[in-house]
Amino acid sequence: MMMMMVRMMMMMVVLIIFMMTIMMMMMMMMMMMMMMMMVNDDDDDDDDDDDDDDDDR
Repeated sequence: MMMMMVRMMMMMVVLIIFMMTIMMMMMMMMMMMMMMMMVNDDDDDDDDDDDDDDDDR
């Protein structure tokens, strides 16, 4: 019985670590996407295009 419990605990720990690593990867991807979006927004060309669309010039 103890071995079974220990085995279950080990599996749970491995799953938790795996989930944490996936969450970290997702967070990193989101951060990269946000950074890319910010950089694109800061570009002059993109800002001009956006202004044209907004102002209907």
